[in-house]
Amino acid sequence: MPKRPEPDIRTVTVEGLAYGGAGVARSGGLVLFVPYGLPGDEVEVEVVEKKRDYGTVRITELLNPSTHRRAPPCPAFGTCGGCQWLHLTYEEQLRAKAQILQETLARLGGLHDAPIAPLIPSPHELHYRSRVRLQVRATARGYQMGYYMAGSHTLVPLEGCPLADEAVNDLWARLRQFLNDEERHAIGEIELAYSPDERRAVALILPGGGGHPIHRPLLQHCLERVPVLKGVIGGQRGGGWLTEGDPTLTYVVEVPGATFRCRAQAVSFFQVNLHLNPRLAESVLAAAGLQGGERVLDLYCGVGNLSLPLAARAGSLLGVDLSREAIQDAQANAREHSLTACEFWRAEAGPALAQLQGEGDRFDVVVLDPPREGARGLMEPLARLDPARIVYVSCNPTTLARDLKALVKAGYRVTGVQGLDFFPQTFHLECVAALERAPALSRVLAPAPSDVAAPPQPAPEGPAAGPSAAPPETPPEAPATPSPETSSDTLARATPEGPAAAPSGEPP
Repeated sequence: MPKRPEPDIRTVTVEGLAYGGAGVARSGGLVLFVPYGLPGDEVEVEVVEKKRDYGTVRITELLNPSTHRRAPPCPAFGTCGGCQWLHLTYEEQLRAKAQILQETLARLGGLHDAPIAPLIPSPHELHYRSRVRLQVRATARGYQMGYYMAGSHTLVPLEGCPLADEAVNDLWARLRQFLNDEERHAIGEIELAYSPDERRAVALILPGGGGHPIHRPLLQHCLERVPVLKGVIGGQRGGGWLTEGDPTLTYVVEVPGATFRCRAQAVSFFQVNLHLNPRLAESVLAAAGLQGGERVLDLYCGVGNLSLPLAARAGSLLGVDLSREAIQDAQANAREHSLTACEFWRAEAGPALAQLQGEGDRFDVVVLDPPREGARGLMEPLARLDPARIVYVSCNPTTLARDLKALVKAGYRVTGVQGLDFFPQTFHLECVAALERAPALSRVLAPAPSDVAAPPQPAPEGPAAGPSAAPPETPPEAPATPSPETSSDTLARATPEGPAAAPSGEPP
């Protein structure tokens, strides 16, 4: 029997934080990613995975803690995959995110001199999430609800979450109590969404294995027993939805000189940190620089969270999103505010850009807010539309850097980047990048494809039921753990048949 190798034990000092949440240390020519390590920590670690020039370790002993380390306000921290930095002071979280943003744009985007504004902090570092997605498991003793363990599909049962709005935590407890009094049903996930403006909530119950199917009496009893719920939707195993009550929420977006009320159905995407959402809208408006007569294209527009403030200051606006429900919400929101120069298409961004270019349509400003994977492959078609300004909203600095690099190559220059801390206690970061057409264009663009996609169709209007990264040889980011955001924030760009499957653990 071959002899087991001796463990590779080292003593290191954590120098910084990487995108993905892990600490970064160096030893013996290796860059080491240290999960839950903090800048200034002196730790004993065991190397658990080693590549040519980097490795991943686990902490075996905390020898001297960082001055930035604090007691995490959650007993599940380190087991649950929801947070990476709950044990780090908030001031240091902001400093680390600003440094990660700067280094990521430089290293992956070649943007060494990009003007980056000071990071905008969240008004609340705890209890800021208006929406969570819970994993659910039925046991002989009742339902367990929580998030997945970091890097796995093992459920960590929780009584609540320090990142969730206190009203969401109260709803969580009431819903668990209600379900425990019912027969066992085949429930796999529950998404809870709360409007602090309405003080009402909606629930989306998704099917799982075992137990009775989700049926209408369950949803009716749920509304009766949990009064804060305004509406509830139950997913069916074979597809389709059952709806009881009113499964829509309304939240307020306030910007200088105007206030907008946004309707969102339970299956539509909207920001989880509604306290900071108005600052996002302000940042986008500032980057767009509208004077009153511009034509604006809003890609991945969702329910119109940014479309409404933009349309109020522009000459006209076209919003594009794949979700039928989101487009219905956007149309309703525009009508509510008498924004008659708004049009919304239900379409994928790529075919929409091809159609617009084929028709010779022109836009002064293009705003895009793609999902975490970014908009790879769309930068050249976007540049062919030749807008004077582009505003790119991103929740992933690595894909933002990649796409900005492509836009710079296509003849644009980055005039400003604004980070917003939508997700305290995690490594996630929202960004707004402003670009303008460079004065002297030297675009290197492939010829546009000759075949143009069929025109997208508008949706029906009625409602539907230290160093913070490794050297160039190393990966662009440390291995990330699942978090409440990965499960709840990625829900949502729904198809006509229902919401797309979302990752099971979520960034808060």
